[in-house]
Amino acid sequence: MSKHLELVSELASQQQRQINDLKEIVKHCKPYRDSKLLWRINNFWEKFDDGKRKPGLELHSPPFYTGQYGYKFKVVVFPYGNGSGEGTHLSLYIRLLPGEYDALLKWPFEGEITLTVLDQSPDSRSKRNINQSFSPDPSWKSFQRPSKNSSALGFGYPQFLSHRGIESYNYVKDNCLFVKAVIDGKYAIDL
Repeated sequence: MSKHLELVSELASQQQRQINDLKEIVKHCKPYRDSKLLWRINNFWEKFDDGKRKPGLELHSPPFYTGQYGYKFKVVVFPYGNGSGEGTHLSLYIRLLPGEYDALLKWPFEGEITLTVLDQSPDSRSKRNINQSFSPDPSWKSFQRPSKNSSALGFGYPQFLSHRGIESYNYVKDNCLFVKAVIDGKYAIDL
């Protein structure tokens, strides 16, 4: 019976690994292949409170690509902040991830990146979207070809939006926050 239990336990572990691999594949099937991401963060205030209790709590967007055979990115948000923004600001970063076609892409990555937190005010004239744009310097490590074991934070802003600003305007509505990332230009392999 002990041997049987051991075999069943190993089978369950193997199946969990396969499920995790399939979940990762399904993420890539979503239409995040046009250099843009619009990410809805549900239950924002609960995650904000979790960040108070667990310093360094980070939220990860679904990955997205600059094109079908392009660079792979994701956005990372620290609701309660990190670094110089911890406890005072929402921190926002973009992270370059290892992708399937990295061997064929030009390195380091070059292109303009814009990160935005969207104002959800009903009146479009009074919207105050907060955005920051930058073009990576070729010497920045965050935009060199990433390795499979890379866990770099990426590049971004520890003081992207103050907590006071989040509470004062319509950045969180119905307990949801929207973050947008746009990578200008088509950075993919020409076939």
